[in-house]
Amino acid sequence: MTAKKRPTKRGGAAAVEGATPSVNEPAVNVAAVITLAAEAGRRNVVRYLAWSYSAAPTGGRLTVTDGGANRLVIDITAAGHGSLAITNGFQGAVNSAIVVTLAAAGAAVTGKLALGSALT
Repeated sequence: MTAKKRPTKRGGAAAVEGATPSVNEPAVNVAAVITLAAEAGRRNVVRYLAWSYSAAPTGGRLTVTDGGANRLVIDITAAGHGSLAITNGFQGAVNSAIVVTLAAAGAAVTGKLALGSALT
């Protein structure tokens, strides 16, 4: 009998079981970006995404790329927060970085981005 391979946490307390949180809170009108670096022979897994804009965004968008290819694009048209829990996790390709970007949203608008991730 072989043991199940469990995801490796990226340090810190997890908000969702098996997920380690990362947060980016940049200055006004600056994109919030979180990069999960590629690791040899491993996959990045995104378990949840959370975001907010302080006011109605101009060009608000959340983008997830895997190895440079768009895998998820969500237009965000209102102020406030949103979240997406991914039941089985979004798995990137082996040896591939995942980049999550909350677009800069205009003068006087601050965006915040958080995600939970693991490695498999």
